[in-house]
Amino acid sequence: MVCDHPLYTLLHDEPNPEMPSFVFRETLMSHLLIWENAYAQIVRNGKGEVISLYPLLPNKMSVERDSNGVLYYVYSCYSDENPNMKKMGDITLRQEDVLHIPGLGFDGLIGYSPIAMARNAVSMTMACEEYDASFFANGVNPGGVLEHPGVLKDLAKVRDSWNAVYRGTTNAHKIAVLGRDEVSADRNSTGRSTVPGNKKISD
Repeated sequence: MVCDHPLYTLLHDEPNPEMPSFVFRETLMSHLLIWENAYAQIVRNGKGEVISLYPLLPNKMSVERDSNGVLYYVYSCYSDENPNMKKMGDITLRQEDVLHIPGLGFDGLIGYSPIAMARNAVSMTMACEEYDASFFANGVNPGGVLEHPGVLKDLAKVRDSWNAVYRGTTNAHKIAVLGRDEVSADRNSTGRSTVPGNKKISD
């Protein structure tokens, strides 16, 4: 029977003297949702029996492996949130002294924070949108061009005049007209162009 298990009272009623079972499980679940990892210190008596479980903050924990391939945990303790840790600093815990519940990950050891992953995705999307906006806002893509047979003296004036009329998405594919004696050079294309941000459009 489950109720006859030696850990039943510990898990069902009171994992430690400071919190009931519901608060303990609620705390671990919140850690798992925020950091994708939940840790608890396993406290034993002199006979090796588990007598209590104390939550450990995931942002203060790191999972390491020694030269023999054995996992161990390093907990950065600089406050008195855990009464079982009497000293401050980095505390090494054996694998058998830590209850570790990892979330989604790629190595089976630690989970990846969903908030951090979402932050990276949002940052990438914002960067792509900004790049795309600059790409289209500054793009000049007329449907045809008239070339001048001579030498233009004021290139800056011509460039500014050109940008004022033909630059930007609303002016794309307009026919450019430069003046008298120019020769038309059609530049229509039917290919596809790849746009920053992994978006594709057809010319």
